Amino acid sequence: MKAPAPPRPKRPAHLPHGRWLGDFPRLSAVEKEFVAKCAGGEACILGDGKRPTAATTANRIRAGLIRFLLLGGDDAHPVHENGVKLKGAWITDTLTVENVKAAVGLYLVKCWFAESISARDATCTGLSLRGSQLPGLSADRVVVTGSVFLDGDFTATGEVRLLGAQIGCDLTCTGGTFGNADKDGKPLGDALSADGMKVTGGVFLDGDFTATGEVRLRGAQIGVDLYCDGGTFRSKLQGVALNADGMTVTGGLFMRAAKLFGPVSLTTANIGSLVDDRNCWPDGSLLLNGFRYGRIADGPTDASTRIAWLKKQYPPHLGDEFKPQPWEQLIKVLREMGHPGEAAEVAIAKQRALRKAGKIGQRRPDPRYSGWCLGLDKVWVAGANLLARGWHRIYGWLAGFGYRPAGILMWMVIVAALSGWYFSTAADAGIMAPSSAEVFAHKQIHADLHARGNDAASCGIQREVPPTRYWPACTALPSEYTTFNPWLYSLDMILPLVDLQQDTHWSPSATYTDAKQVAHTLPGGVIARVIMWFEILFGWFASLMFVAIAGRLVEKD
Repeated sequence: MKAPAPPRPKRPAHLPHGRWLGDFPRLSAVEKEFVAKCAGGEACILGDGKRPTAATTANRIRAGLIRFLLLGGDDAHPVHENGVKLKGAWITDTLTVENVKAAVGLYLVKCWFAESISARDATCTGLSLRGSQLPGLSADRVVVTGSVFLDGDFTATGEVRLLGAQIGCDLTCTGGTFGNADKDGKPLGDALSADGMKVTGGVFLDGDFTATGEVRLRGAQIGVDLYCDGGTFRSKLQGVALNADGMTVTGGLFMRAAKLFGPVSLTTANIGSLVDDRNCWPDGSLLLNGFRYGRIADGPTDASTRIAWLKKQYPPHLGDEFKPQPWEQLIKVLREMGHPGEAAEVAIAKQRALRKAGKIGQRRPDPRYSGWCLGLDKVWVAGANLLARGWHRIYGWLAGFGYRPAGILMWMVIVAALSGWYFSTAADAGIMAPSSAEVFAHKQIHADLHARGNDAASCGIQREVPPTRYWPACTALPSEYTTFNPWLYSLDMILPLVDLQQDTHWSPSATYTDAKQVAHTLPGGVIARVIMWFEILFGWFASLMFVAIAGRLVEKD
């Protein structure tokens, strides 16, 4: 006679559905093994442990059973504190663990999910989906006291959401594939959304990490580093590849060899250090307004490369909507890092960019005026703006907007050299003449001698005497009189507080007197006088500017 079947255990009345193993009738052999392994604190590895490509009786696990075990099982089937560990499974149905407060971790490695995972507001000690494939993950406000692993050969064909998530250690997505695209591979929406996420450790979007769709880290707080080295970020149509507005990273942002196909927004982001290379940033699509970083830890610090980086900004931010903060931030960092020369070059480039953007001389008429007052104000403002633009350009040429004060001295040397050359030519052409009354007294004596036939004693200027008797070479000058030197004469003109006795004793002659005592203009003399006046004015202007810049009396910008 056949023995009667043991009575079926009575369902505990206090347990909600899904919290008692009896709610899962007809457990398969692999599900029974899974329950047993969790009780013993071991990982349940199905088949060869690789991610399955098809469902079989040897790898199929119900999602509800995973939730049952994550909640701790029941009195007859407790879960070890090592957590729920499963590898190589084909998971059916939707894994819903919303609001679950688990005392253990969930480690589903190299599994294939038929449906998305919903884990909003859940709590657990660790989460690993390493090497798994799933249609998407919704884990807004999830709290994981340990690390989250979405790495290895992890593949998501829909959005992964970690909005407001709190992760006690690291978020590792190295080598993961995050895609929210259509069948042709075109991005449809966000690939990884982690706005407001708080990570105590680091975030790894590096290696062979690939995102097809926007990666959002807006307002995220990262306690150590954000690694994007070698990662690929591809934006959706008219979207952003990497959106990190307002993000805070205590450590560094690593962007070496990153491949960015689409805009990158770091508006108001704040990081400890920047680690990048020359080619990682996309052209014409950087949003850097308000982006702050303490230093450039490992990357180019030469001015030319960094200026080229800033010129990759979103075009309107270099034009009508010019943003000065990214330039000022770079200047500040380079200066604090001990690169004052490079900082100065960036500051000069900023001024040129401002002029190119049309931001110099932008005064507008006062709207309080009307009638003829408004018309007069418009004329005044137009003139003031024109003067401001002209002064800005001259200031840049002469002194590099105050960052190259030595440039003023260079221009003074150039002007003095060119003027000295002309004065030398003028002297040889008989244009330079004494300007002291003492000499003309002597000249009268020489004229008397000339009248008595001593022609060699008479000196003069062009067209008055032969070239051998031009004043600069005149041997009849008093011995105590300063000999003309064109180079010292030029220096005497351009140096306002220096007296080399040249300008007091010599000056260009603008006219000559013919035999009929009629005065005629000497064009070369007129030019020499204009050059002389220009040198005097330029010398005063340049000297005062140099002193003002050196004494910090003029703002560099």
